[in-house]
Amino acid sequence: MEFDASQASSAWGSGAFLTTVEPQAPLASRDGGPAWRDSQLHLPRSRCLSLNVTDAQVAEKIEAALSFWLDAGLSGFVLTNVAFMAPRRAPPADAPPGLNGKTWSDADPTALLFSNDSVKFVRQIRQFINAQAEKRGRELALFVEPGNTGFPQPPDRLAAYLDKKNGAHAVISTALGASLSSASAKWTSPSKVVLDTLGAAGSNDSVLFATAWSHLRRPKESHLTALSLLLPGVPCLYYGQELGMAHVAGVSLLGEGLSSYLSGNESTDASETPMQWSGSAANAGWLSNTSASLAWVDLSPRAADIELHNLRLLSSTGHPKAQSQLELVKSVLTLIGGSESLQWGGIEFLATRDDSLVAFKREAERFPPVLVIMNTGDKAATLGLAKQAKVTTGTLKVLYNAGGGSTSYVKDQEYSLDVVFVPAKSILAFLGKD
Repeated sequence: MEFDASQASSAWGSGAFLTTVEPQAPLASRDGGPAWRDSQLHLPRSRCLSLNVTDAQVAEKIEAALSFWLDAGLSGFVLTNVAFMAPRRAPPADAPPGLNGKTWSDADPTALLFSNDSVKFVRQIRQFINAQAEKRGRELALFVEPGNTGFPQPPDRLAAYLDKKNGAHAVISTALGASLSSASAKWTSPSKVVLDTLGAAGSNDSVLFATAWSHLRRPKESHLTALSLLLPGVPCLYYGQELGMAHVAGVSLLGEGLSSYLSGNESTDASETPMQWSGSAANAGWLSNTSASLAWVDLSPRAADIELHNLRLLSSTGHPKAQSQLELVKSVLTLIGGSESLQWGGIEFLATRDDSLVAFKREAERFPPVLVIMNTGDKAATLGLAKQAKVTTGTLKVLYNAGGGSTSYVKDQEYSLDVVFVPAKSILAFLGKD
């Protein structure tokens, strides 16, 4: 379950929030409102107060809340917005000039974020999780997610939250999804985006590469979902991604204080609605007592999008058998479950002459390799794999072709990898011979 301990309402009482007695230079909150008001910090939402997680009583209340959900049967938490948690209340001496600007984007505000106090708090919660796991006799997980800072996430600060025994089990990186889903990027070089993102994460296998998250525009491109699952690290799906729930700008949360701290195209409202299991605007296919339970959200745009685009069988994709996005995700996860190379193997990127292509080999020692080729372009391409990958043949295990052109590919058939035909907007995964 996502758990945001960066902010809360005034109901927590005095003493629970970050304050200052010194005049502060102007600083915008993430939503554009003032970050400092009445000597109290409001970050990332200007209408909420920043919790002082360094206070023992605040930490005790948070642990009590986590205990409640563990009692209900949960197996772990994602601490969200950790970059905003316990921020520095004044920029450090080496901060860039003009940091305290009137808008969030005046200067890079990360000098205030990713604080050491937030790292200490994550480690404190991990100690709590460890104790609860021992007490309850079952494994529990703690993940962290930085939040929508609007700026690149410093790899060294992300790594600070990780520790096999004392820190978070994993950190969720949205850099890949943000870059590939960006309309401005236009995917001019997706291979460079993937290389840069993996390079920033280093060799740490405790990074989850999310291509859908609450503050990302949910991608319509199914091959993006497949790509994120096939990269090193723990496979990560944001709820509804397996059904193809895409970002629908018309969806809005209707309750006071529920909506996103960003507006317009950056609003997260469209990503935080109920799981849309059907094209029903009345109950999303599963909710009961809908007159009361859906009073806070208008699901009409989401339901119409699911009905029109996402729940239909993708019979026009060239796949030999009609396939929904759910079937695609199942096929990828089945491949991962049976492949040691995808579970813990290394990654080797393969050369392509086309910027629209991403190709790599995953291989664990003494186990069959997996070769993945993704084409984000509007035109089909060919790629010679056998020589550079040192794998001559492979069995096709994953096939998704959204480009509309037909192919003769059949899943679970063996193919030569001397020259591989890659349809437009597609992803292919071959299980090579060891």
